[in-house]
Amino acid sequence: MAGKLIDLHKRAEERISGGARSPHEIAGVAYQLELLQVELDVQSEDIERQRAEVEALRQTIERQRCDAEAARDRYRILWDGAPVGIVALRAGTWIVEGNATAWRMLGQAPKDRVPLARFLDEADADRLHIALGRSERATIEVRVRPAHGAAFQAVLAIEPVAGAATFRVAIVDTTGAHDGTDGLRRALAAAEAANLAKTEFLSSLSHELRTPLNAILGFAQLLECDHRRPLDERQLERVRHLLAGGEHMLELVNDVLDFARIEQGKIKINLEPIAIADVIANVVTNLIPMADGLKIAIAVIDPAPDLPAIVADRVRIAQILMNLGTNAIKYGRPDGHVTFRAASEGSMLRIAVSDDGIGIPEDKRDRIFTPFERAGQELGAVEGTGIGLAISKRLAELMQARIGFASEVGRGSEFWIDFPVDR
Repeated sequence: MAGKLIDLHKRAEERISGGARSPHEIAGVAYQLELLQVELDVQSEDIERQRAEVEALRQTIERQRCDAEAARDRYRILWDGAPVGIVALRAGTWIVEGNATAWRMLGQAPKDRVPLARFLDEADADRLHIALGRSERATIEVRVRPAHGAAFQAVLAIEPVAGAATFRVAIVDTTGAHDGTDGLRRALAAAEAANLAKTEFLSSLSHELRTPLNAILGFAQLLECDHRRPLDERQLERVRHLLAGGEHMLELVNDVLDFARIEQGKIKINLEPIAIADVIANVVTNLIPMADGLKIAIAVIDPAPDLPAIVADRVRIAQILMNLGTNAIKYGRPDGHVTFRAASEGSMLRIAVSDDGIGIPEDKRDRIFTPFERAGQELGAVEGTGIGLAISKRLAELMQARIGFASEVGRGSEFWIDFPVDR
């Protein structure tokens, strides 16, 4: 636009200097100059509006950063103020993180990276290694010998997190307890309190992230769909990257919120008789676009006409089937198949979702329902949160159902849910 304006100015000067001084010609050039000036002014206003929108987006992101920092500070206060010691272990018994209470109990400076086994008697250290090797929740009674101070009796409440190589351990001083049972009870209560604090933090942080995240997605969608002031291809590509990343993060936030509500007992389950064939049909309809995009055929094996109704929550069973179907598609193979089927088996009705994809390694199967566990796919190309199956398992249990699976590496997996039938 500016180049056209300069060119028109030059042409006007050439005509005037060359004797083209007809009032009609001069008026025509002047009129074109005025039109171009008006267009330039309009574009300048559009640019200013886009700058204002970008600035609003920047401010929203900055508020999100500040909210996240505030949530982190509140978590740190909660973490360090816990009445029990809490440490994170990795690579054996090495402490990679601990709260202030834990470091005081161990008589150790927080900056020092040391193994927890160093503070235990040899026999207790061996029992700790055995418990960690099982990669499951456990409690053991030990005698802690801090670097500075007197030794004391304690209970270690062990919980695996985010993979078999990482553990959270609560250290509960049981000195003065009347017997081991009393100490164990106190340890379990303290571990539950620590777990509740973790859940409360996840819920609070997720709520604070979701509000600014929705604002960011809203602004990005406005920029993408603005037909009056369309973006160029490069800008559109950047906005679409922003939308894709934001939607993936929103999915994670919503999953964490769901999981936190389940852990806190705040999920309401409405049990009623349900004809499962209708639910499966609706779920498959919603999954078809995703399956088509990945070139995977999705099908339903027609259920028997006398298939009994199940007792479940309609919304939650659909959520579980969406999770299982989404996983089957994501971890399937190109030109592969995903199949839904339902069949009555005695007093139960089994709903199964099968695929012919990559399968689950045998050493990952015992942790497949652990939150944030992705069966070795953490660094893979498939996006995911690792929480969908954990949510599905807890929802199934709330509906008195059982969930399970079978898998073979390279040949695929089948996940199923057994529901009580309506009598």
